[in-house]
Amino acid sequence: MKNEINSFYDLEQSVKQTVEAYIQDNREDITTARKEYIEDNGKIDGFFYEDETREASQTLANDFVIYYSDTWAICQASRFGTMEEMDYFDDAESQVLGCHHGQMYIDKCMTSIAYMIVERLCMEFFSEFLLVATNAPDEELCEAIEAL
Repeated sequence: MKNEINSFYDLEQSVKQTVEAYIQDNREDITTARKEYIEDNGKIDGFFYEDETREASQTLANDFVIYYSDTWAICQASRFGTMEEMDYFDDAESQVLGCHHGQMYIDKCMTSIAYMIVERLCMEFFSEFLLVATNAPDEELCEAIEAL
């Protein structure tokens, strides 16, 4: 992980910067993928955002949870934050419980929870950045991406 995580705000900023960098580094691929989801009426099929951003979010989340110390920092930042921030931890925890087929050691659980938290944040930032130009011509989408 690039930045030290001491609070949920730190986590959000780190994820936001990572998503922005990903969009900038992959803007041609994003534009090409977007073209594949254009419907007959010229609008973008909503699955573009689900399919493309989910895959990218999973890749980025994997990068955030390589080390146990990072996963614990992510979980701690969410777990002891505001009620809204705690929702990230609670939602992830509820999805993880029972998923490890009897292998319930704590590091594996925390890694899975941290992954789910980061994936959700990535999805939110991708949506925020890419939905700005949902129905815009490709040039406008490229400009919006480059403006990040």
